[in-house]
Amino acid sequence: MSKRTKYWLIAGAAFVAILLGGFVVVNLWLSSDDAPEEFQASDELGGTTSAEDEEELATGDNAGPPPGVWLIQIDGASDGGVGYRVIEDLPIGAPEEVVARTDVVSGSATVEGNTVSEMSVQVDMASLGSENDLRDGMVADRYLQVGEFGTATFVIVEEIELPLPVQEGELVDFEVEGEMTLHGVTRKVTAAGQAQWTPTVIEVVGSVDVTLDSFGISSPDVLGRSARNEAVVEFKIRFVPEGEVPQEEISSEGEPAIE
Repeated sequence: MSKRTKYWLIAGAAFVAILLGGFVVVNLWLSSDDAPEEFQASDELGGTTSAEDEEELATGDNAGPPPGVWLIQIDGASDGGVGYRVIEDLPIGAPEEVVARTDVVSGSATVEGNTVSEMSVQVDMASLGSENDLRDGMVADRYLQVGEFGTATFVIVEEIELPLPVQEGELVDFEVEGEMTLHGVTRKVTAAGQAQWTPTVIEVVGSVDVTLDSFGISSPDVLGRSARNEAVVEFKIRFVPEGEVPQEEISSEGEPAIE
């Protein structure tokens, strides 16, 4: 074997080693062992209850949320938001769970007697974030295409009957049919979880099981880390009476504005 051939063999082997080493380093960098747990219902809603409200609740005359329009309001104290949870298969190592969330969420619910007659939720897809900016940017641009499909929505398709009477702050299981629009595609889905309320706060915590391809989304593949087709949309949302949302947070349509 000539010296020239040996040189090129050594150089080629070194090049391959550098590529493999870089591949391993990047995947280790993207790895995450601390995906947040699923949203949990709050122990304390933090709503304010007047003496009149307490008396009505005690007599059972107003065991449900007061009638009217309620607007979504998410703040740091409620630890809420909307996001997705997926499993990524790695070229090296065991599969990992990836979670991305946002608190840039708006929407409303209308309470009429013992029913929620309307409910809609809008999510700013461009603000979704995990613990890794590189992954978030690639997923947003290549797969979710947030430049074209910047907002995801969920709208209930039938009235929700409230299981009354219940005690203030008591957790109530629910299962709600709705239409989800994601990536420009609308599909019927089922949201399930728990709700609780006071006269001034309604909290809804739950999830929706989806498949990416049903919304025209290819399974993200970021540097060999391939997300599975099955995903979970998770949410923890609080509604407050319309008059209690600061005016600067309300858009011209009467809902909290998405920045």
